[in-house]
Amino acid sequence: MTNTTFADEMRTWMRTWTIEKKKPFSAGDIFDGLAVPPEKKSRVYYALKNAVRRGEIKHIEKRKYTFNRDWHPQKTGRASTLKPKVVKALYISGDAVTIPDIQRLTGIQSARYCGWVVYALVAAGYVERVKRGAFRVKDRDRFRIEVIK
Repeated sequence: MTNTTFADEMRTWMRTWTIEKKKPFSAGDIFDGLAVPPEKKSRVYYALKNAVRRGEIKHIEKRKYTFNRDWHPQKTGRASTLKPKVVKALYISGDAVTIPDIQRLTGIQSARYCGWVVYALVAAGYVERVKRGAFRVKDRDRFRIEVIK
């Protein structure tokens, strides 16, 4: 059993326990519920420590935890950090802006990624093509409200 599968099993068990029993759980409850062998108990403690750090479970009192129903995995990756930069560069640029201009404004090295974001906005109707390779925002107010938020 890999660590990811074990963490997924623990996550499912913790969610079920919290919803059905409506009371906090301990590491001992996890040992019993998942039939963890004695030599693998350290994995449970490590997984609990990481889950608390991520906010997935809440530490209520000494050795007692509850599942945080409002928790969602944090978004990671290029798209979540760079897309707002491209969108803002389009918004502040005013008239016609090219992909290389967006790269210079944002500091993003990938022209392919900048183009992907711009063409997605063209397909959605927020940005229009002025001439070959040049784009501009159609309606700045609508763009600010719906895209930039």
